[in-house]
Amino acid sequence: MAATRTILLAVAAMAILSTASAAIYKVGEPGGAWDLSTNYGTWASSRNFHASDQIIFKYSPQAHDVLEVSKTDYDSWASSRNFHASDQIIFKYSPQAHDVLEVSKTDYDSCSTASPIATLNSGNDVVSLTTTGTRYFISDS
Repeated sequence: MAATRTILLAVAAMAILSTASAAIYKVGEPGGAWDLSTNYGTWASSRNFHASDQIIFKYSPQAHDVLEVSKTDYDSWASSRNFHASDQIIFKYSPQAHDVLEVSKTDYDSCSTASPIATLNSGNDVVSLTTTGTRYFISDS
């Protein structure tokens, strides 16, 4: 019985310590607000996130939105379709808040927008697929 109590106390202590060690991060801190001048890749790579941490996004809902989307989501979407030469891909978005860049595989894998192949910014962009092969698109905003 004493061993069970000791184990329960140890588990309780670990739970309390893990809760106490959770951090709260404000995206873009130290200013703590979403802006277009912050390099969020650099910001995120300078932190050591843990499962119990909280990440807070502060932004103007009139100008921005925050979606939980990963590169894998788009990879999965694209891989579930059979595209053909002469197909068209249409990007619809708010041009005041976003754009679409066609980039190389290297830039796509590193999320770099430094050397786009093409920049689309109308909010209703049509990309015609004229040849077979893989093309990569990301947003700069």
